[in-house]
Amino acid sequence: MLMQQKTISDSYWENLSLNDLDLDLLSNYLFEKEKPLSTSELANALIFARIKKEKEKEALRQSQLGTRFTPQNDYEEGQTLLFPALDWISGVVRSKRAGSNPDFEGFNVIEVEFEDNTVRSFASNLLNHPLNDTFSESDLSASVDIDKIYQKFGEHISQILEDSLSTSRDLVRIGESWFPKSLLIDFNQGHLNIVEAILDMQGGGPLEPKAILSQLDVDLGENPELTEFSLNYALQEDTRFDEVGTKGIYSWFLHRLEPEHVREIPHHLKYEPVSELTETLTSEDLSMLENIDDELIQYKYKLDTQLNNISFILSYPHWRIGSIPLTPRIKTVFPTALQTERVKISFYDQDDNETISAWLIRPNNYVYGLREWYEDHDLIPGSIISLEKTDDPGKIIIRAQKKRSNREWLKTILIGADGGIVLALLKQSVSAGFNDRMAIAVPDTEGLDAIWKERQNKQRPIKSDVTKMMQELSKLNQQHNVHFIELYAVLNTIRRVPPEPILQLLKTDPDFKYVGDQYYHMKDA
Repeated sequence: MLMQQKTISDSYWENLSLNDLDLDLLSNYLFEKEKPLSTSELANALIFARIKKEKEKEALRQSQLGTRFTPQNDYEEGQTLLFPALDWISGVVRSKRAGSNPDFEGFNVIEVEFEDNTVRSFASNLLNHPLNDTFSESDLSASVDIDKIYQKFGEHISQILEDSLSTSRDLVRIGESWFPKSLLIDFNQGHLNIVEAILDMQGGGPLEPKAILSQLDVDLGENPELTEFSLNYALQEDTRFDEVGTKGIYSWFLHRLEPEHVREIPHHLKYEPVSELTETLTSEDLSMLENIDDELIQYKYKLDTQLNNISFILSYPHWRIGSIPLTPRIKTVFPTALQTERVKISFYDQDDNETISAWLIRPNNYVYGLREWYEDHDLIPGSIISLEKTDDPGKIIIRAQKKRSNREWLKTILIGADGGIVLALLKQSVSAGFNDRMAIAVPDTEGLDAIWKERQNKQRPIKSDVTKMMQELSKLNQQHNVHFIELYAVLNTIRRVPPEPILQLLKTDPDFKYVGDQYYHMKDA
């Protein structure tokens, strides 16, 4: 009988689900290791355990069909044997006699008849033979490449693990690592009050756990890694503290000392949807959206995740508060985090040899902390800024596009005595490179701030604002046509709105007419 060794198919891992025995096994594994382990480490342990279990089941199944042949054992006539070295074919022992070889003592020779009627001789009761080790039961995973399985299914298995382990009352998680709650070192309220005082003296932080522990006068014991994990867990469970490190690095900050625009989204970046998007965008529309750096854009475009440097165009809302939009493209140069909502980072200006402290706000997709840098470099809405990765994920190189300082004709937004808005082409001093359509000079930021404040409780209909800005922009050229990106840019000087709702209004309202190449015309212009 030809007996093929059973293999574990891809569908086994694709359809994997965890049971109580798996969770108990992983909990016991953590107890044995006595140190926090990452999800990927637990996934590898699970793969090893599942393979071992499947091999044991297969070994039992095969033993029921016959005895697995190894030279070290002795066999009797009539016994059915399985031969792993011969692709698991089976045969029946037909005879047995004493072996004769001066180099070996006490071994036997058995003759085995196979299904094709062939007869072969094998040594038995032979203690020293390579096959004794090759097919030993003691290492059931010796022939399995766990790394290849993890490479192919690791992400899928890790996600299943995270979903299952997060429901466990016995395990706690910090970042990527898990550990039994019952083994954590206790940090009491007194310890946490001291940590608050330590961070307060540091201006809020950030401080890494090792630096905090060095001032807490705590005995690290024989397992400093566990002590650090226990401190991180205690701080995580206290709302006074905020974990602000990049992926794999723990760093703590006092929540109450974080800047206002870090704790709460600035008004200039808040957006309340005006209507449900129903209009289908053309390929021309989608191509245009890829060139607008707005974190609120819903359109998902293909992304090169290997980008090490990018450039983006600064819009008025982000210019006003000193922030950067975190679009999918811009995110590629910034650090990642697992659970951390706010990440403390820094920018480095190589030209001025200046380091700027900043915050990455993951839930709301913006980076805050560049207002003074924008002012020092005389940037305007529409300025072009470059960002570049460094070897340190939490440090980003930043520079404004170079341009010789001169005077340019720019769209300028003016506030009348009655609070009305007027657009005009005026000569303005410009020090950095800019995008022609997005560039806007804003001489009176306080006047615009007053308009934003007035609108906080009473937002005007989007058509009213679109109509007003279309009227103002149409006066700036003889054809009275308005390019969509120019309309989007000036509209965002008085309200926060992404491109899609504006496009939907222009495409569906009969008062606006598309004239080609992303230009629109008002009927009464």
